[in-house]
Amino acid sequence: MPAVPDDKRAAIGLSANLSGQLVQAAVAMLTGEGAYIAYALASRDTKTIFALAAAAAAISFVSSIYFSGCAVTESRNKGFDGDWLLDAGKKFYNLQALSLMVGLLMLAVMLVASGNSKDSDLQKKIDQMSETIQQLKSSADADRIRRTSEQRSLESRLGALQSIGQLSVPVSPLPQSSAVSSGAKQSAHPASAASSR
Repeated sequence: MPAVPDDKRAAIGLSANLSGQLVQAAVAMLTGEGAYIAYALASRDTKTIFALAAAAAAISFVSSIYFSGCAVTESRNKGFDGDWLLDAGKKFYNLQALSLMVGLLMLAVMLVASGNSKDSDLQKKIDQMSETIQQLKSSADADRIRRTSEQRSLESRLGALQSIGQLSVPVSPLPQSSAVSSGAKQSAHPASAASSR
C-alpha cells in the first residue's frame, strides 16, 4: 500500500527531530568542552596534542550543527514542492552523525592528553625538598655521632695516660709581674749578704 503524503511528511519529521536532538547533543558537548578547556589551561600542564584535539573536536561539533541545518533545509524544500522523499537531506544527515562521532572521539583524545595536574607537580617538588632535608638531617646526625665517638675516645686515652702517671696535671703559669718581683728579691738577697760580711 503506497504511503500517503501525511505519512511521508511524518517520516521526514522524525528525521528532522532526530537531527535536532543531535544538534542539542553537539551544543552540550561544545559547552562541556569549553568548560574543560578553561579548567585544563588553569590547572593542568597541557601539551600540543591537547590543543589540536580540542580544536578538532570543536570543528567537528560545529560541522555537525551545520550539516543538520543543511539536511533540514533540503527536506523542507523538497516537501514544499510536494516531494516528501526519504532521500531528501540524507547525505547531510549522515554527515551530521559522522561529524558528531568524530567530535566525541577528539573530545576523548583531548581528555586523555590534558596532561598532569599542576598540583601534582608542586607536590613532587615538595617531596623532593623533603627528601633533601631528610638527607641533610641524617648527615648531620652521623657527623654528630662521629664527633661524640672521637671525643669519648680522646677522653678515655687521656684518662689512661693520667692513671699511669705519664701526664702531669697542668699548672697555671705565674703572672709576669710576680716573676719579675721574685727575681728582684733574689738579686737583693746576695747584696745584703755581701754587706753583712
